[in-house]
Parts: sequence; C-alpha cells; structure tokens
Amino acid sequence: MGESRPINLCEYFGRARPDIVWGHAVNSQAELDLSLGSAEVHMIEADVKVGRHVPRPRAGADSADDRTAVAAAERELLSDQGAGSDAARVIMAHDLASSDLALSDFLAAVAAHNSRVRAPGGPDLAKPRDSESQPRPKGIKLDFKDPRAVSPALRLLAAFEQGSLGPVWLNADVLAGPGGHASPFAARDFVRDCSALMPGAELSIGWTTGFAPVEHAAGYTARHVDEMLALCDEFSLRHVTFPVRASMCTGAAAWRELARLLCHRHSFTLTFWGFANGHIDEWLRNHELRDRFYVDTKEMAAAQSTVWHLFRLFGANVPFSARRRLFFFFPAKTLF
Repeated sequence: MGESRPINLCEYFGRARPDIVWGHAVNSQAELDLSLGSAEVHMIEADVKVGRHVPRPRAGADSADDRTAVAAAERELLSDQGAGSDAARVIMAHDLASSDLALSDFLAAVAAHNSRVRAPGGPDLAKPRDSESQPRPKGIKLDFKDPRAVSPALRLLAAFEQGSLGPVWLNADVLAGPGGHASPFAARDFVRDCSALMPGAELSIGWTTGFAPVEHAAGYTARHVDEMLALCDEFSLRHVTFPVRASMCTGAAAWRELARLLCHRHSFTLTFWGFANGHIDEWLRNHELRDRFYVDTKEMAAAQSTVWHLFRLFGANVPFSARRRLFFFFPAKTLF
C-alpha cells in the first residue's frame, strides 16, 4: 500500500510557501464566516479544546451527508463521556471555556464551502486567477490546546470524505521549548493517533515557548532539535512542518540548530509564527531557504515592540503588577 501523502499547499493554492495567507484564531461563527468569504485567506487556523458549545442562530445550511456523519460521531463522543445536557463538546476556543462554534460545525462549513467553489459553474481552479475577488477553496489548521480533544476531533475529521476539507494540518506543542512549560500532550500519543486516524493530514508539531528571559534569549537549542528529530525518526515521519516562534529563530546559534530540521528530510518545513519586526521579516523573506518556510507572522507595532523587548530583557523579573498593566493593553495571546 502506498504512502498517504498530505495535500501540497503550493500545488493546491498555486502559491509559494511564504505567500500562503492564514486566517488566525477563527474560533467563532462570525470569524469563520469572514474567513470563508475572504478572497485572501488560504488556510483557516482555529484552536480546538473541550468545552461547552453555546450555539447561536445562523442563516444557511450545510451538506446533509456531512451533517449526518458528524452528528453520529458526536453522539459517540457524548456517549463516551457519559454525557448529560451539559456535556463537554469539542469546540473552537483558545482561552474561553465556551464557544458558539463546535468543531463539527466548523468542519461541515469548510467542506460545504469547498464543495460550492468547485461546483459546476464555479471558478476553474486549474486556471490562473484574473481577480483576487473570486472565491477560493480553503484548507484548515487545527491547533490543539487540550489533549482530551484529540481523539474525538480525529474521529470527526475522519467522517469527512478525503479532500473535502482541503489541506488539513494538525498542530500541537508537544515538547517543551525555550522558556516554555512542560507540554500537556504526550508527544508519542499525539503523533501515533494523528498518523493512524488522519494519515492524509500534515503534522505540525512544535514546542511550548514563553517569555524569553536572558537565559532563553538564544532561542531554540540543540536539545530542542534533538528531541524533535528523535520523535520524527521513531515514527518515520516524512511530511512535517515545525512551528517556530519567529523572534526566537534568527540568532546565529538558534538558526544553526533549526537548520538541522530542514537538512534531516527534504520534505520537512518550518512555519514561523508570532510577531515579527522589520529585521525579522526581512530575514525571512530574503533567506536562501525561504522556499522551505511558511510565514505566519504579524507585524509588530511600536508599542508592542517595546513591551516585547522588556520581556526579552527582563523576563520573569518584570514585577507582577507591571505585567498586569501590560496585559490589560496587550494580552499575552496577541503579543506573543
């Protein structure tokens, strides 16, 4: 039996890797509608956890077949959890305990959108686009925040016809990285489950990171890379992207280690995320290996840059009272 390969984003969207556009934190019905309607967004990134689904009325209908499939999968999930009326569900959320968007509805909406734009009379995706206003198919990146959500989410994904969701990425911070806490995920379990239940998905496995005091200023180290390569070799992984925080990559020592990931297999890539100042952005765009990079960074405003440098310099030494004032204006989720 041949290897099940993930959908190639460059071929699917007709764009180079650094030019793929990402929709960020699409964790509500309103955000999903915006991303699906956007002519610019290629990949829809959303956070996945176990929580409470608080649905809101919405116009439009999803594919009946898809709805039947995911409803059956959700009934199995709820049964497994000994569900009552307040049973936890797999939802799209980062920090909140509830969301108006369940994973089942998220997946069904993306599949229905992709089906429409490929329908007879829809845009010819094999031809160059004359207008960026034309609708485009989407792919998804599911960023797991809760280990409890992995198994039920994979079952929901498996209910959809292969290819109907476009390229599928499965992301989790499975190892501790620079300044990061211990990962809540069992790295081997995450890789094993994703590979078994969604062999056509691309694994996006990375490291937890945190505010960077002086001892972590160098960013990613040989230990971080060695642990990741050992995990990849244990499962003979061939198609992996490694999400790395852009601000911790451009130092000479950190880049020397991260480059080993790209040298290990030609099919390995890096996905740079987080805020980037002009220097970092220029480094990414002009690097000789930029064709192996996905760039999912945000421009850092002057005030945000100042706060970021404070934490880079002082890290845990910033008084708690000062942190609270800074986070009031710049939540850590958006700053870092």
